[in-house]
Amino acid sequence: MIFVNARMTFTREKAQQPACTHSCVKNFAYIGVLATFRQTILPFKPANMSSTPRTTAPFGPIALTFSGGGYRAAAFHLGSLSYLHHLGLLTDVEILSTVSGGSIVGAAYALSLKADEAFEDFFHRFSGIMLKANLISGALNKLGQPAPHTYAAYHNLITALAATYDEELFHGARMNVLYEGEDIHLKEIIFNAVEFKTGVAFRFLKSEDDQAIPGNHFHPITTEALKQCRIADVVAASSCFPGMFEPLIFPNDFHWPQAEVPLALQQKCEDPLPLMDGGIYDNQGIESAMLAIRRQQKLWHAPDYPGLVIVSDTDQPNQNICSVPPPEKKPKGLKIRELRWLTYAFGALSSLSFVFLLLQLMQRIRHDQINWLGDSLAFLLPLLLTALIPFGLVWMFRKIKVLKKLARTQVPQLDEDDWKSFNKLTIEQLLDMFDLRINSLLAMSSEVFLRQVRRLMYRDLYEDQTFKGKRVSNMIFETHANPSTIPWLKSSPKLQAITEAATYMPTTLWFHHPRELEHLLISGQATLCLNLLDRILLSHGDDPTQYPPAIRNLFEQAKADWARFQTDPHWLLKDMGMQPLPADEAPPLPEPQLQQLV
Repeated sequence: MIFVNARMTFTREKAQQPACTHSCVKNFAYIGVLATFRQTILPFKPANMSSTPRTTAPFGPIALTFSGGGYRAAAFHLGSLSYLHHLGLLTDVEILSTVSGGSIVGAAYALSLKADEAFEDFFHRFSGIMLKANLISGALNKLGQPAPHTYAAYHNLITALAATYDEELFHGARMNVLYEGEDIHLKEIIFNAVEFKTGVAFRFLKSEDDQAIPGNHFHPITTEALKQCRIADVVAASSCFPGMFEPLIFPNDFHWPQAEVPLALQQKCEDPLPLMDGGIYDNQGIESAMLAIRRQQKLWHAPDYPGLVIVSDTDQPNQNICSVPPPEKKPKGLKIRELRWLTYAFGALSSLSFVFLLLQLMQRIRHDQINWLGDSLAFLLPLLLTALIPFGLVWMFRKIKVLKKLARTQVPQLDEDDWKSFNKLTIEQLLDMFDLRINSLLAMSSEVFLRQVRRLMYRDLYEDQTFKGKRVSNMIFETHANPSTIPWLKSSPKLQAITEAATYMPTTLWFHHPRELEHLLISGQATLCLNLLDRILLSHGDDPTQYPPAIRNLFEQAKADWARFQTDPHWLLKDMGMQPLPADEAPPLPEPQLQQLV
């Protein structure tokens, strides 16, 4: 596993204390004190801060993060949201930090709250959009079209994706929507990107704390400028993965009101900022959530805030990130030296053909035998081709000479004879060398580095004693790789097969089949159910009669839900009005999963 099951690695906090001393119980006391503090002592109440005591919440306030991962992430996180809603915990979520694919569903959910849309309606609407919308296809259709508001004045792939996000998901909404109207339960909302000028996080955030600065320390932006940002552009910046997309240039590539960059931003951003996927810096959004938690703790003098931190994470387990070709017992094919001489011969034959054709054409002209239409095809086109080939080969050899000269300046210790050693290689050997280098570079940048960043972010979360007993790592692979030793907490083969299929769905912005959405929604629901049960057992022990009443009620409900997931993984989707696909409409499962289902 890229990151050994968090429950086994970090969260084996033994339930050795009496239940009444556990941090979750302490939260009930602090929430009550905090509510009194808000109502009677503070001379002001920040905007969007609810003054209603929330002592009935089982865990208290919740911080939730959504990782990146394209549609795999968006659908899994939607499933997690639906299970929190089912338990009545969704309105306890006060902090939401999202990255890349997580920003797609996070922004849509925040806008749904501001529109006062029922969660069931949002769930069905957003699920339908994901099934219908192939975002990359929509972006490709706009590629190259005029876009005067952008840096290049035409749509490249990332600005075309932003326009597609706006058409399919956000319909012109800007960040000001999150600041206006009725209060919602999300007190802190952070959409994470990274800027490539200084290489640090760049955050589009809405916070209760007036001291919270959108952007970053090096490149802050004002709240007024932030409010004018189109949410589609914000999500595009958060999901702009290197290699697949070019950077989104801030503020020039953003679509501003009246198609004009605000004057304050023009003055602050004299040099455009290239923004890219927030997952490069922190693919789980953990650091931004921890900063938001610190703001809330400081704002309300509440060191025990929050009651729970849920990291919804769709990173996949370790796979073969760099494949190695099988060794050759005996090199086959042309060697570089032989290829070079063949190239010389081909160039010489092309030159001779040019001379021969030219003489033939001149002879026909001399004897007045020229047929301009027929001879144009018979002579002029071949003459052009045979002339271009030698010139092209000369140009290529000159470029190779320039590259050789550059290589010698970089490695002056190697002389001409050393570089000639490459002539002994076959073409296939040379291609294998390039293939291994390219694959290893891609593995290093897109897998090794990102996994190490992930480990560091998780380490920060799990080594901080503020969050002891409050951490839930909701990893997509946990239900099918369930290590639990408690018999009733094990996953059934049917549920394992579904969640395994969800785990290994590729990172795309489309679904190949509706079944993929179904698997991911179930996986998000069942995996969060498993992890909440695990969190309660670790924190409160295995005797529910000793639990606080709110925790005991939640535990009994989640335990009953888990039993239902074992026999009918679709039960919650059915309860929400989404009928499972008929078996004959499902794509074939991989052989191991098929055997488990049988």
